[in-house]
Amino acid sequence: MDVTSLLVSYGNVRRGHGLRLDIYGVKRSIECSQRALKIDLVGPLFAGQSAMVRTLGASLLPFGLSHVGGIETLVAAPLGAEVHLNFVLGAKQVSHGRIDSLLETLMEHGSDPLFLVEISCEINGRRLPMAQ
Repeated sequence: MDVTSLLVSYGNVRRGHGLRLDIYGVKRSIECSQRALKIDLVGPLFAGQSAMVRTLGASLLPFGLSHVGGIETLVAAPLGAEVHLNFVLGAKQVSHGRIDSLLETLMEHGSDPLFLVEISCEINGRRLPMAQ
């Protein structure tokens, strides 16, 4: 999927929790089922966080995605079709206050770091990037 835009907002699955990502793009040749999707964050995302957060963050990534809206369209769409995927990270346990706190810490200690969000898919035993 060639990403054309990414929108980030507060999640809406559970009130006051989660971070929603809406990814818009154009389908390319990779076909993938939802159960094979994983997300990874590359870069100094955990700069300035406690040692525990840095260690846990690094050890948990990449992690599987569930409840991805638009995955059926991605699988069924012809090559070159416009697609829209959406999902909520931390829908059950990450409060909006915690998200704000993590972002404030990033800004204080890491300036405004650039980092990459990568969604990958396992195809024939190999993990391939699907969207960056």
